[in-house]
Parts: sequence; C-alpha cells; structure tokens
Amino acid sequence: MALLVAVGSRHELLPEDWGAAHFLEHALFKGAGEYDGPALAAAIDDLGGEVNAYTTRDYTCFYAKVLPEYLDAAFDLLYTLVTAPRLEDSDIAKEREVIAEELLEAEDDLEDRCDNAFLEALYPVPTFTHEILGTMESVRGWTRPRLVAFHRRWYRPERTVVAIAGEGAFAQVERLVRRFGLGDRAWPLCPPPLPVAPRERLVRLDRDQVHWMVGVSTGPTRDWKRALAFEVAAALIAGQNSSRLWQRLREEHGLAYTVQSGASLHADRGEMSLYAVVSPSKLEDALRLTAQELLALARGEVQAEAVQRAKVQLEAAVRFQWETSDGRMLHLGRYVLEGQRPPTLEELVHRIRTLSREEVATCLAEAWGDPQRWALAAVGPLPRRWSSVKARVLAGLV
Repeated sequence: MALLVAVGSRHELLPEDWGAAHFLEHALFKGAGEYDGPALAAAIDDLGGEVNAYTTRDYTCFYAKVLPEYLDAAFDLLYTLVTAPRLEDSDIAKEREVIAEELLEAEDDLEDRCDNAFLEALYPVPTFTHEILGTMESVRGWTRPRLVAFHRRWYRPERTVVAIAGEGAFAQVERLVRRFGLGDRAWPLCPPPLPVAPRERLVRLDRDQVHWMVGVSTGPTRDWKRALAFEVAAALIAGQNSSRLWQRLREEHGLAYTVQSGASLHADRGEMSLYAVVSPSKLEDALRLTAQELLALARGEVQAEAVQRAKVQLEAAVRFQWETSDGRMLHLGRYVLEGQRPPTLEELVHRIRTLSREEVATCLAEAWGDPQRWALAAVGPLPRRWSSVKARVLAGLV
C-alpha cells in the first residue's frame, strides 16, 4: 500500500525552498503522532516486511509491503506519518547532517549528475530541474516553522492518493473510507507542459570517464497507448543486447561498457534519451556513431524483427511488474496522481502486441529527425579544446 502525495521537488518555487519535499520525507520518520523516533522504528519493525518512502520531482510516496494480517496497522502507521508529523527541532537538526552527507554522496554519483544535467539542457525551468536533494545552503536553512508551513501547504487530502494491491485489499476499502474519509475528490490537473529549449550542459570534472546523455522532448501525453509506442521505440536505440547503439558502441567498436536508452512520458512532459559512459579518448568516436545511428532510425531504418523483439521485452517487463503487489500498487497510484484511469494488464498487453512497425518508426522520426532539437549533457574529463560537445555530435552527421 502507499500514500502518494502530489508534492515533489518541482513544487519548490524558490531556491531557498529547494530540497524541502525530500527533507520533509526524511523528517516524518523522526516522529509522528504518538511515536517518537525509537518508538516509530520499533512500530515499523513490528510490522515485518518493508516501510519506506521516496521523493521524486512530481510526488512523494510513503509505502508499506506487509503480510495481510498487518494491513490495518500498516495503514494506520502510514496515515500517522503523513498527517501528524512531530517535526521536533532536535530531529530536524540531526536530519540536516544526514541529508548533507547524502548530498556529498550524490556529488560522487556521476550518473545522477549527468541525468540532472540532461534535464537542465532540455528544460529551461530551474524550479523543475534543480537537484531533488536541494543544495547545502537550502538544506542548512530548514527550520521547524518552515517545514510545518510546507507540510500544511502541500500535504492535503485532495493532493493524496491511496493505492492498495494484494490479498485483502478490496475487503479493506469500505473500512478505510469510513474511518479516514477516503473517496473520490476533485483532483487538480497536472501542471501545464514544460517549455522546451534544447541546449547542452557541460560539467568538467577530474575523473577517469565521461558520462553523457543525448535526448529529446517527446512532448506531454495523457495517452498511455502513445507512451507504450515510445517505450518500444526507445528500446530499439540501446534497450536490448541487439539494439542499434548497444551493438555499435559496445560490441562492434568496444567504445563503452555502459550503454542505455529509455523513454519517460508523463501527462505534462516526455523525454527519450541515450546514456553512455566512455573514456575521454573514445568520446568523439562514440558521439559520431551515435549521431549517425539516431538519424538512421529517424529515417525509417527500422526492422520489423527488431520491433518484435522490443515488444516482447516490454510485455515481459509489464507482466513482471504485475506479478508483484507493490508493482500493481505503484501502477495504480502513479496514473491516478496524473488524473488518468489506470489501464488494465489486458489493455496494456493488447496495445503492445498490436503495435506496428510503422507506429514505432513514426515515434523515432518525431523524436530524432531534427538534430537541432537534441539536448546533450556531459559530465567528466571533457577536453578543454572543445567549446561545444553538441557541435561534435552534429559534426558526426557530415
């Protein structure tokens, strides 16, 4: 089960607010309702299973995975966490130090830094692209009054979705509605589409390898059928062992060990991207090959056999997600957060199986047909003589 609250880092509208949603997610576990920190830790352990939380750019999720007989107690605990945090000054002070350490750890995670840099290169909206953890300055500035105000503003019933899946879930719905007043509410629509301004974002660091991403905006969508088509299209780039860039960069030329691609589509935005890690001496060749292959895919060089393999992989991933109660729960909750009806497993599978090669080719053409729409991010030991990495990518088209 989960309580998903529609507040994430994108709702932190001022630099001094950055990191608030994540900080609050941590702080709630320091004490809530009748529980102080040690009592809360013991109550979580008494449930067995798992109780945890995480913060994204769009929402914060508090979840529990427990045996059916602990459903009531687990929901009571999650509800207490979300609605009645203590937010004691001493706990906040300690949590500042914990998150400061987390920030230092994130500084060493070049994959995470590359992902953040890519979003900055695609969307000119700092309130959306800033680091979810915040900054050292913003984290040090959080006090009890500010956290209480942030909680009161965003942690509201109309911004909260309760998602439950697994044995006993349906039997509990009536009780939960009666006790907590849960039910259908007027739900605010998602934010308007983000503006897109593709550029490059370079972070020069003294490391051994360069982490880089090239990607595009695929536009917002409230159509899960379109989202599945883009997921299949992304898999053709480097989502499988037989994918174009996996084969060219890794197997044929030995330029990289890590080569990945993916698509992420939401109601207000969407991206398709390639991520790779290479040595500085191999970077130019990798960029040139990447540009050539992306344009070849955009021109329609898409084999029906490759599309079929990607469809089989996506169907397997969807079915595996539905094999677990937590996978189903998150599927339900995330769709409802965006104001959409969650598709059933049967609908998802039918859509995947009936996707045509032409639909997938159209997605690739829309995404990669114009190199001026590509955003690029690179983190690591970039050559000083390169004034523009994106120019190097485009040079590979000649």
